[in-house]
Amino acid sequence: MKRLTLVLAGVLAVSIGFTAGTTQASISKAACSTYISQSKADSIALAAIGGGTVLSSILEKGDTPVDWSVNLKNKSGKEYEVKVNACTGTVIAIIVGG
Repeated sequence: MKRLTLVLAGVLAVSIGFTAGTTQASISKAACSTYISQSKADSIALAAIGGGTVLSSILEKGDTPVDWSVNLKNKSGKEYEVKVNACTGTVIAIIVGG
């Protein structure tokens, strides 16, 4: 009986955790109704690598959180991909050789 109770408690905990995670993702997406502009994302990305040239930028609506993926080349020619949160303007990642 104890084993059955533990198994049911574990299943319930996993179900609640999954539902909470799904709800949190839904809330995060719903909380942002407008995105920063492409030019703003480009400026943020350029500042993050110390200047250079924007090669391309695309709004990644399928990512969580939604982000601008900005491909750049710095002043010495090294390429980067900078991910900028489209809601907050925060740099999420800087990928060398992106």
